[in-house]
Amino acid sequence: MATYYVATTGNDSNLGTIGSPFLTIPKGLSVMVAGDTLLIRAGSYGAISSNTQTIPSGTSFTNAITVAAYPSEAVTLRAIGLSGAPYKYIIFDRLKIDGQYDGNNNIVYLNGTNHIRFTTCEITRSSGQGALVTTGSANNPTSHTEFINCSAHHNGPLVPSASPQNHGMYIAAPYTTVSGGSFYNNEGYGVQCNNSYGFRMSGIVFKNFTSRNNGSGGISINGADGALVFNNIVYGHTTRAGISVSWWNPTGVKVYNNTVYNNTVAGIEVTTSGATGTIIKNNIIFQCGGGSTGISDAGSGTVRANNLPNTTNPLFVNAGSANFALQAGSQAIDFGTTLPEVTTDIIGTSRPQGTAYDIGAYEFVGGGTPDTTPPTGAVVSPTSGGTVSGTVNVICTATDNVGVANVQFYLDGSPLGGPVT
Repeated sequence: MATYYVATTGNDSNLGTIGSPFLTIPKGLSVMVAGDTLLIRAGSYGAISSNTQTIPSGTSFTNAITVAAYPSEAVTLRAIGLSGAPYKYIIFDRLKIDGQYDGNNNIVYLNGTNHIRFTTCEITRSSGQGALVTTGSANNPTSHTEFINCSAHHNGPLVPSASPQNHGMYIAAPYTTVSGGSFYNNEGYGVQCNNSYGFRMSGIVFKNFTSRNNGSGGISINGADGALVFNNIVYGHTTRAGISVSWWNPTGVKVYNNTVYNNTVAGIEVTTSGATGTIIKNNIIFQCGGGSTGISDAGSGTVRANNLPNTTNPLFVNAGSANFALQAGSQAIDFGTTLPEVTTDIIGTSRPQGTAYDIGAYEFVGGGTPDTTPPTGAVVSPTSGGTVSGTVNVICTATDNVGVANVQFYLDGSPLGGPVT
């Protein structure tokens, strides 16, 4: 497993080491094999496109191709597009993708890929969709895409259309997970799932993120079977509901433990009789349209239970500053039903903390104001980009505004041993 480097001061005739980096990302990609990492030094670069350059693949997420910003340095790309060949097991980490409204309609575009992961990336100023994940073909379908702790904002035309069609993320492929991050000020929805590219979708998971102040609504589910939408905070939408279950006959959509606030049309809407078996449980809906419940339901066989109604103040810590954790005395505390799909809240607190699940995205922790600030950690040794072998001692730092009980190391998303106290 080799690590290569790219820098704006480099040269493609160099060796690609940290002291002798390449100049261009295409050169770095051209020498990589499964398990290799390309670290990009600070600066602005062009696009990564399978139409114009070699794109290698990994064989698993433990033997992936990783393209990442050098630690603590800001790296901006114009676009990332993978289409055609079965590109797989590629990780894009800590990158800003800025289309600069240059007419590139979808600045992140995936078609015919599988097991592509974006972590802590920012997607902004696309003239069209921020990210578009399409279905591929019958022989080369797109699947298993992950956006982890990413943001997509200010995507769509400079002059929004009367019917907003460009979203922060437009998901049209099965087994796609959007987890964590924030989606705001996009022309259409923050995140939309839609099968308009030809195939029905299963395995859709939208969880643990914030969608706010988008031109249409927060989250839209269309043409999906059994989609999971949980632990999200959705607020500040005036054109459509915060969460919509709508077109192309979605079935069995589960809308669980979301906090939905200040959405004009409705908090949650099921718009057509073709939407069957939607389950809406454990949601806070407050100061939204949709009547006393905040739910507008034209679906077939919708199940609604243990939702805090629109007329009940949930006692947020401070909605004005977007702190939607619960205060002691909230009627949302211990009012929920147990849901096996939702074992933690939006910041990882185990459910339940009391006698039953709480309603909404946050689980209340008794004894004071909830801790809504996540901890931070960093590996001090060995240094990033170095090569090690044999037994390696790892030294890290960890800080939190309340306290640190233990530290858990992970290798490619899987726990490495047990917690260290």
